[in-house]
Amino acid sequence: MRNIIKKTKKVLFVIHLDTMFKVLEPNIKKLQEFPNFTPLVFFASKYENYDRDIEICEFERYEVIHSYGEPLQKFTPPGNQKISNVRVSIRKIIKIFPFPMLWRIRTLLLTIIGLHKKLIEIIFLIRSHEIDILILAGDIVHYDTSVFIKAAHSCNICTVIIPGWVSGPHEHWDVFKYNPEHQGSKFSNRVYSFFFPKWIYEEQGIRLVRLPAELALPRELLRLAPPKPWVVHSGYWDLMLVESEYARDYCIRDGFNPEKIIVTGSAAQDKMAEILDKFLDNKVELSTELKINADLPIILVGLNEIDFNMHGDMLDLLFRNNLEYTEFLIKTLVSIPRHSILISLHPSMVYEKHKYIEKWGAKIVHKKTFESMPLCDIYIANISSTINWAIACGKPVIIYDVMCSRSTDWDMAKGVFRIESKAEFNQILTKLTKDQKFFMDACTNQAESAHYFGVLDGKAGERMMNVLNNLTS
Repeated sequence: MRNIIKKTKKVLFVIHLDTMFKVLEPNIKKLQEFPNFTPLVFFASKYENYDRDIEICEFERYEVIHSYGEPLQKFTPPGNQKISNVRVSIRKIIKIFPFPMLWRIRTLLLTIIGLHKKLIEIIFLIRSHEIDILILAGDIVHYDTSVFIKAAHSCNICTVIIPGWVSGPHEHWDVFKYNPEHQGSKFSNRVYSFFFPKWIYEEQGIRLVRLPAELALPRELLRLAPPKPWVVHSGYWDLMLVESEYARDYCIRDGFNPEKIIVTGSAAQDKMAEILDKFLDNKVELSTELKINADLPIILVGLNEIDFNMHGDMLDLLFRNNLEYTEFLIKTLVSIPRHSILISLHPSMVYEKHKYIEKWGAKIVHKKTFESMPLCDIYIANISSTINWAIACGKPVIIYDVMCSRSTDWDMAKGVFRIESKAEFNQILTKLTKDQKFFMDACTNQAESAHYFGVLDGKAGERMMNVLNNLTS
């Protein structure tokens, strides 16, 4: 009876951080075009640009059913109030543990209580709003994404992952390799990893755990732990909709079930296809908006903040901080004659804090990266999922690998140039901007890999809607 009465299918988009909003927002917008779907937004955590994303939701008239800071208690079933009161009492007792040596036990118990409480609340939320499908931008072990997936399955609805990025164990190992909390040699980590060895990963003689014992064990006890903690998106979702064959192959290599991974393309790629279709008109519009010469080639920089302190003094890096890196990068680029230098800030970066960049002669673009990407001639980034978009658009890419992560993810794309030093950067930049044959060869090589990295036929939205319809039919 419920399905007969309901006019539309309700799809809940869960947001945990700015990059997830960046990934899901075009899909929320696309879903609004289909009258048989009602997209709803749930903000599960607060992040630096949270207020900006709330404003976007208000401007676009997305229905936000929960924003961070709003008490989730309103989603607690009345019959569970006694249990909730018991949890509060236990939490108060735990918080008065006086000794530092008990801190890990305190964290473990609070984590168990917090995750279990949220599970009950999300189940009630899904039922009270009659949600039909739950969508996440990723299943990330250090967030509570697995709680939402388990809650959805408890309510007999499907969960779909629309990932903005894919990565394997090495990327996480590279981030945590000097973090004392993740060292496998710590007593607590050594004990729990003995019983749960899947949490251990070792490279170059450095043995790490994906999460410290006091955070991993609660996930095991509540059956929220992923099958492969070191693989991003490892979990118990029902389907993953990826934007390219490259992403699908990557996930299959990581051990995911091929039958659960569908190449649909993405709403962002549909927008890129639309912009490419009217390239000249869109370039003139962008140039007018930024007051730059529309006849000049564009170098677009995907700028993100790099944690140069992440590895302490373990690495002999060329730059000491982001300011040094950004200054070298931008001043080198603006010295190139007859090119416009545009900067696309990472979703976590605030314009007001970085507008000083424009004093060096570059322009910060306020459009989304996928809206600027089709209009550039060369794309420059650190390790970033946006590189896939550049390849899909046939744009030569310079990866400035300042942290020397030496990722091999884009080695098959012959129009991608990974460099580490200032000399290498200057050399490849000079060749791409002054040697026309070298530039055209790079474009040709990139075009050969373009379809593998993206589907720019403008029909991704239709394919995604067909999948969602099938899930609820």
